[in-house]
Amino acid sequence: MRVNREKSKISRPDQCHLLGFGFRYKKGGCIPRVSERPKEQLKEKIRAITKRNRGVSIQQVLEELNMVTRGWINYFRIAGCKTFLARLDGWIRIRLRTYIWKQWQFIRTRIKKLKQFDIPEWVALTVAKTRKGAVRIASTTLSTIMTSEYLKGLGFIPMSEYYYVRTSCLMNRRVPNGTHGGVRGRNGK
Repeated sequence: MRVNREKSKISRPDQCHLLGFGFRYKKGGCIPRVSERPKEQLKEKIRAITKRNRGVSIQQVLEELNMVTRGWINYFRIAGCKTFLARLDGWIRIRLRTYIWKQWQFIRTRIKKLKQFDIPEWVALTVAKTRKGAVRIASTTLSTIMTSEYLKGLGFIPMSEYYYVRTSCLMNRRVPNGTHGGVRGRNGK
């Protein structure tokens, strides 16, 4: 067997990267973490999916986005990345609001769609006629109108919530020690 000298090395665990995972020290040993490269690759995929001039419906964008994010979380769920996912969720929500704002291309469409959120007509007019950019509107004004619950209703699954569900399954799984259902066993005796 030939050894590849560039890929093989002897190093400390916090300097080693393997299959997208890095390692860090904690009391009692090393724990896995996500390396920087997979984080950047995920951001690039999300940028490509939520690109504003794609010309596809928001439902198709959300389907593709959920598929990519679920797969990434299922692969990296043993690594601690809760804060990264929380920050990424906020960024994704801004990109989704920007995508929706750009789909409402004309002022009359924006006014009509904003009125569906039960806001006063003068607010809908001022927001629709604004000269601010789409990202600025999405991160300020639209964040109060199109809340996280609205985006969830469209089909967006926040990464931090999905990560919590997937990791709680890891923590609460059955341990193969002969006790079914806890310390007392199957029947609770």
